[in-house]
Amino acid sequence: MDEVAPTPSQVRAVLAKAPLRNRVVCGLMAYSGVRPEVLGNYLGDDGLTLGDFPELDLSGADPKFRKMPALVVVRESISKAGHAYLTFAATPACRAIEDYLKFRLADGEKLTRASDLVTTGRGRRPFLRTMNISEGVRATFRSLGMRDRPYVLRVYFETRLGIAEGQGKVAHRFVVHWGGHMGDITAR
Repeated sequence: MDEVAPTPSQVRAVLAKAPLRNRVVCGLMAYSGVRPEVLGNYLGDDGLTLGDFPELDLSGADPKFRKMPALVVVRESISKAGHAYLTFAATPACRAIEDYLKFRLADGEKLTRASDLVTTGRGRRPFLRTMNISEGVRATFRSLGMRDRPYVLRVYFETRLGIAEGQGKVAHRFVVHWGGHMGDITAR
């Protein structure tokens, strides 16, 4: 399917309009290239945890990233291709994560490295299911008059990386790796 990547201003509008939890989801899809199922799998029993962000400091009163862009470790169990890989969360995604975690702390939640990144807010299933993640993104899109699939945020990420590659700012092997595809870096 040929999808047109949103413009940077459209992505900023999505992040501005999205409720806090969806802002985290949209930010990671657009700026880290993660698929919805990385955030929460089909069954809602696995997904990104706070431990998958090594530079996230939970020791203070407020969760803070020590460094941005921040490393994101996509574990084998949540990778579509079945291999672990690394990507990065850009500053807008990191800020959304910090704001969301502050909200959860203020709501009385105890955060640990094992805590899920995006939560259902209910105890039955710790992780959001892929279907619910996509529904949240779609709802934000519809509120802006966008009829795209949620996956278009990942298209944005890969398009921006392609532009950076064309300008000589990043090597192709990193573009492949950060997108979660099998390539020369991940095949080792």
